[in-house]
Amino acid sequence: MSEDERSHESGPVSNWTVRVDEYTWEVFMSEYGYADEISVLYPDEADDQLGLDTNERRSRGPSGDDWDRVDFDPTAYLGHQPDDVANTLLPVAGDAADALWDRFAEYVDPETTSVVKDIWSWEHYKWEYYYEANGSRPRDSNGDIVHHDEKDALGFDPDTLEGRLAAGNDAALELDDVVEERTVNVREEIDEDEFFSTAAGNMTVANRYDLEKTVPIEKKTHFREVERYWVNKPYAYVVIFHSEKENEKKYCMVEPYQNEIELELQEFLSVLY
Repeated sequence: MSEDERSHESGPVSNWTVRVDEYTWEVFMSEYGYADEISVLYPDEADDQLGLDTNERRSRGPSGDDWDRVDFDPTAYLGHQPDDVANTLLPVAGDAADALWDRFAEYVDPETTSVVKDIWSWEHYKWEYYYEANGSRPRDSNGDIVHHDEKDALGFDPDTLEGRLAAGNDAALELDDVVEERTVNVREEIDEDEFFSTAAGNMTVANRYDLEKTVPIEKKTHFREVERYWVNKPYAYVVIFHSEKENEKKYCMVEPYQNEIELELQEFLSVLY
């Protein structure tokens, strides 16, 4: 009987996952048609279930001449005797591990990985805010490890994150409507940083804030900017709007906005002089 036939006859062991120190030779042999030879390699712990249904790990695996007692040849699968794993694997794994570590270190480095959804993970957070400088976990005064707590890091239960994001999205949509309602509709092509800058690179005295204060809220939804220009830079400029509601042009002089105290002070000084 071929190995494929023996494997098919025995059937796969589907309740085991291939993991270091957990996926043993007995599980492998059972999956690939050598279940009847397991008791030869594990004579002290053989049982009817072969230890596979209970997830119990055997205390000793086969080595050396043990393999000579069965037809199963692990060399055909490994490419070398299991006893030679350390000598065969470690020299190669060492170089690979160094290369992988370099890539991992770059991956978790906050300087090389931006905070982006589905890219910046808890591991990134821990390397920036949790681990010690050498990569070890922090310890308290008694020497006990201080475990990372996602709830403490976030300030709320991580299980509520989806609901919080949904609420944040709803709030953002409402805020967007408020911004649209309360913000002047300016021309998209205008560079306001340049317009509100002096020759020395400073901000002009009259700026975008003053424009927002000059145009009443009830008119901002239907005013559309047509043109703007300075009449006394950096103190005053003109904005010409088209009123979609009234279908006519509106001429708006923009000067530095004065609050109530500033207006009273201006009036007081005007009386004195």
